[in-house]
Amino acid sequence: MNGPKSQGNPVTEAEWLACANPSPMLEFLRDKASERKLRVFAVACCRRIWHLFNDEQFRRAVTAAELFADGEINKEELASARAAAISVLVQLHGDDEASGASISAAGIPAPKKPFWEQLLDAFSDPWWEDEFDKGDPLAPAIVTARHAAWAAARRNGQHSLGGPSSEITEQQAQVTILRDIFGNRFHALPPRPEVIAPLAERIYAGEWDKMPLLGEWLQEHGYWSEGEHCLDPKLHHVKGCWVVDWVTGRE
Repeated sequence: MNGPKSQGNPVTEAEWLACANPSPMLEFLRDKASERKLRVFAVACCRRIWHLFNDEQFRRAVTAAELFADGEINKEELASARAAAISVLVQLHGDDEASGASISAAGIPAPKKPFWEQLLDAFSDPWWEDEFDKGDPLAPAIVTARHAAWAAARRNGQHSLGGPSSEITEQQAQVTILRDIFGNRFHALPPRPEVIAPLAERIYAGEWDKMPLLGEWLQEHGYWSEGEHCLDPKLHHVKGCWVVDWVTGRE
């Protein structure tokens, strides 16, 4: 089972839970996910390969992407951080998937171009811009995840892009991130408990060690599955976690 079926086909809960590749999951989320959720997923993918960025400009681009997702900076500021990262990547002749992932995380899809312009772009544009030039709203998430997985493979000396073990391992980690951000898309959420929102806001701001407190409160008040997610010791929660977003009212 590689993942949910292509767009337009029915997808079962079992398929969603069994998926091991983020690309079909993201395709399933098309028109269902907010731009913010897709962006924070891209940021989380980059944070997994943070140690592979060989210049501070790449980290700044990822940080800018996160700030943009939260509405703390505008498009011009995001574009400036991305341009600074691109200027460094050009010196590497585009031969660095990790750094390219940071640029994709900070990218904004352009309005869709006519077919003939897309055809020209296929021969002239750097690899990280192809899907952005098609105007695909999923581009920041899909392209970033792809190149972060390639970066993990290259880090372990696996240069082919045909699915080496390190790439597959990274994709599986990305799938776990997706489920942390989007949860189970087949279960409707109850009305959010606004009384506990201040604690969730502190967690969102970075106090992730308080996640068990949120989980315990939720279970004590009857939110069993939501609390279970917070208390799962195997999970490393990221910004955008569906429970924290649900409690704080974020989309």
